[in-house]
Amino acid sequence: MANVSFLKVILPISIGFGLNSMSRGIALHGDLAKLQGDNAGALSGHLAALLILVAAAVCFIYAGRNIYLGWRGRGDAPPPEQPIERVVDPVDHGPSEEAFDADAIMARYLAKRGGGAPEASSVAPQPAPALAPRPAFGRKRS
Repeated sequence: MANVSFLKVILPISIGFGLNSMSRGIALHGDLAKLQGDNAGALSGHLAALLILVAAAVCFIYAGRNIYLGWRGRGDAPPPEQPIERVVDPVDHGPSEEAFDADAIMARYLAKRGGGAPEASSVAPQPAPALAPRPAFGRKRS
């Protein structure tokens, strides 16, 4: 058990044993209720004991999985170190030497877009032809 930690193995096993003993105690109360003729109390006691027993089984399975992963070397091994890229915030870096020039930004945008300023065409656009009247829904008016 090279890379197995206390919180991932010993703690779930101890919680599982505690839940297991609590389940036995609740099941005994259900048996006692059955002997006294209280069938509803017996059923609720045994169902509660079963649910607690399932929780104990989950704890044992979790601890077993962590033991297995620890033996395989994938338990608590730290992740491989990756270089961290630091991004410098322009606000923290200080004021820029260059002033903001909106005209230069617009000129760069229009140059990348593929054309300069839009040219005014000498021909006025023609209005769209009028559509034929559509039939109306409802009563016809004369």
